[in-house]
Amino acid sequence: MGSAKSASAYQVQKLESRQKEYPCGMMHASLEEAMVHAEANLRFRNERGDLVVKLEPLLGGTRFSGGTVIGWQSGPQRRFRVDFDPDFAAANAKAAKRKDGVHKGKQGVHVNEEDFTRRGRQKVCHPTESSLLIADLLWKRWSSRYGRRGQITKEHITTVDG
Repeated sequence: MGSAKSASAYQVQKLESRQKEYPCGMMHASLEEAMVHAEANLRFRNERGDLVVKLEPLLGGTRFSGGTVIGWQSGPQRRFRVDFDPDFAAANAKAAKRKDGVHKGKQGVHVNEEDFTRRGRQKVCHPTESSLLIADLLWKRWSSRYGRRGQITKEHITTVDG
């Protein structure tokens, strides 16, 4: 049978240099500040700061966040979520070394903004000074409307909101 061809040096370099996330350019003092910045970039809020889009809860998809409301979305292509990087010190050191890398916040807590309708910079990271405790409280508060954190399904959301 045929064996898989390994990637050329050029292909490896292209894959490694393609940045998946981009920094927003600010260190946010709080998660709320980072979320408002992401909402404005996603056009969820107008110039006065009023919410102009109906947002739906975004459920986590990992084994740690599955069944938990981790953020908000306007359809499947525009969303933001509160995230935590447990290895933030290494990620921040790598970002500092690259000088254009993505800083994950002072304690690893950040907001990821994703807009797949944009041609470039579809994923933006908003680093914060917030602690994991604040993020955890947000996830619990958001999830409490739909049931018990870690056990929420899409059916719970459509029952409450529908």
